[in-house]
Amino acid sequence: MSIRFKAENLRYTYLRKGIYYVQIPLTNGKLYRKSLLTDSLRKASDLMAIIRPQIMLVKRSRVSIDSLNTLDWLLDHSSDWRMGD
Repeated sequence: MSIRFKAENLRYTYLRKGIYYVQIPLTNGKLYRKSLLTDSLRKASDLMAIIRPQIMLVKRSRVSIDSLNTLDWLLDHSSDWRMGD
């Protein structure tokens, strides 16, 4: 039996033209948006599971938004890993 994910259950993400994006509301009222570079719900879910702890720290102003630069590195190297596809 395969696991199916519903897009509405994938917190901090939205789907635009078939591609998943992360969207984080910041304490200064701005939004941080970044493409997850995938059309796969499973891969988007895997990526979000990895970065969600960092998102929570940013939202609580414990670390700066610059700490999400790890997202760039992760996206650049995600094809090197075998992720739920």
